[in-house]
Amino acid sequence: MARWWSRQGDHYRALEICRQKDPQVLLGAGMFLSILDQTQKQTSCHAIAKAKLGDWQSALALASRLKPDRHTPQMYGVLAPAVPEEVLSMLPQTDHLAPVKAYCESHLGRRSNHHTAGLPHLHRLYAALKCGNLSSAKKIFAEAYAQQGLEPVSRGITEEGIDLHELYVPQTAAQTRHGPLISVVMTAYNEERWIQAAVRSLLRQTWQNLEIIIIDDGSTDRTSSIIQNIAQRDDRVRCVTLPKNIGLWAAKNVGIALADGEFVTMHDADDWSHPRKLADQVAPLLRDTNLQATSSHYMRIDEETGHPFTRDARNFLRWNPSSFLVRRSALQRIGNFYRHLLGADCEFIARLELFYGPRAHKRLKPALYSIGLNRSTSLSNLFRQSEGNQGALKRCQDWENWRNLHLGERQQPGTIGFGATPTFRTI
Repeated sequence: MARWWSRQGDHYRALEICRQKDPQVLLGAGMFLSILDQTQKQTSCHAIAKAKLGDWQSALALASRLKPDRHTPQMYGVLAPAVPEEVLSMLPQTDHLAPVKAYCESHLGRRSNHHTAGLPHLHRLYAALKCGNLSSAKKIFAEAYAQQGLEPVSRGITEEGIDLHELYVPQTAAQTRHGPLISVVMTAYNEERWIQAAVRSLLRQTWQNLEIIIIDDGSTDRTSSIIQNIAQRDDRVRCVTLPKNIGLWAAKNVGIALADGEFVTMHDADDWSHPRKLADQVAPLLRDTNLQATSSHYMRIDEETGHPFTRDARNFLRWNPSSFLVRRSALQRIGNFYRHLLGADCEFIARLELFYGPRAHKRLKPALYSIGLNRSTSLSNLFRQSEGNQGALKRCQDWENWRNLHLGERQQPGTIGFGATPTFRTI
């Protein structure tokens, strides 16, 4: 029963039923440290947990000894981006692992055939870009959007890969000018290279009734002047320049406090969004008053190569926590982002599901609504690159802390409070 609830997305009920002892339930809840605390038979869940902590060699050694189980594809998927050569030598010859095999071959420069039937479009796009076939890459990119029911991007594939500044959708659905106001909060710290592309993609949304609140978090480059120039040309853009850097999540809280919209969402300063993104996300909320929030998916590209990037070789299309679009009335209940967490956006979303139930948040059908950058200077990657896997350990410990905090709220309501800042156990 616990695993059934886990598959339904009700992780807290599942954790309570299994008393936090079932590795499959713990995996679904992202509690990798707790998985490794389990002393029963080692499974692919344990190998995944080791990989998430950056212990690739231990994960590989365990994977080589395991018999296939339900989570074997995920195990190979998370191992492949870090150790593609080793994974390719271990992969069983089964159709459901074909995307992982294709990823490894493309990554290692051993795959020239990007027309393989049955492979996801984004795997084929990755293969085409890796071997420098731009004409095929452009065709595959357009096909990916068409398959997902979105108007195709006509530009954006260049010799440098996918260029956020060049992405353009020539034809979209009719514009909506009279719906409820959507507030888009964007924080920026030294984003002079990318912020113009991000804001331009928002101004081209089919949902036109929006305000874009940009919090310049103490930038030392040209970010502020670029934002000011955009704001002078379009009064939907509001710019707030902070005198000093206060950090990502604190800056987002500043933006949320300034929001006037009936709905509030976030948008990273180095992301590009399809013109239909906001309209498609707000539509379910307008149809169902019990629904409190929606979110969508995106693909990341490597900042240096412009090629698709993933941490799970099974799929380049990832759920995008930054896409979270929520009723402003719900924010008054769930409070602010916790300032010192890695992955505070995931906790924020889980907190809404805790208070309103998992069905209050609808994830749209996977489609390429946004494209973002994987950057070596991002907060998450800086921690990942820290000595001795301490960054990965902190992220996992933060995740365990807030999951346990939420479980405590279920057992004793009022533990979290509305907008309170909890004290987490540190590593």
